[in-house]
Amino acid sequence: MTGSVSKGLEAIFGHTALPDGLFYRFPYALRLELGAQGVNRVASFLQAVDRARAVVRAVFVSAEMIKVVFAGIAPSPLTKADQELLRALRGTGFAPRLQSLERLPLEPGEEDFWGDGSETLYRYLCTTRPGATMADIDALIWSCCAQDVGIEPRIGLDVFLIDERRGLALHIYDDRGMDLIAMKRETIVEYHRAFGPWLLDYDRARMDATFAA
Repeated sequence: MTGSVSKGLEAIFGHTALPDGLFYRFPYALRLELGAQGVNRVASFLQAVDRARAVVRAVFVSAEMIKVVFAGIAPSPLTKADQELLRALRGTGFAPRLQSLERLPLEPGEEDFWGDGSETLYRYLCTTRPGATMADIDALIWSCCAQDVGIEPRIGLDVFLIDERRGLALHIYDDRGMDLIAMKRETIVEYHRAFGPWLLDYDRARMDATFAA
């Protein structure tokens, strides 16, 4: 992505910011189940991390393929000097530094969903400088899976892993699951086969109709 983060996303995916619920917003999409049902929280969390790492390594053969985009909702301007965000990222073991920080207005209706009307909220996007390793990506995977289960370290941001060349994006929304989308069917059809047992049963019929034919 050259220039602003939002323009790069729009050029590839048709959205200035990747929307919530990627699976339902793109025609070529997979939704995979990560955490285990009916087991203790430790086993479920570890399964979520293991599955997420396996999918990321299958989709992105090397860390050099990955463009990391962070997204968050906040009321006040964020800057590169925002120490809370930087400390949280460093706490996960993620080493690359942030760049291209950008503030966008929320889309119509989002303000009511995210806030109570007492303050103006914005969507923030940023990327990182090149040089992320798989160890850095693993740190982000941990943070995404830990987001809602009270495990530290974690960051309060959405993390999107993007392959610009293939028009592909992966989002671990929490320890329950992840969305994998692409602009072309052939880009991810092999993952429908490879990770068939992990596909979310609730949406399996739609995925089978798209990819199994």
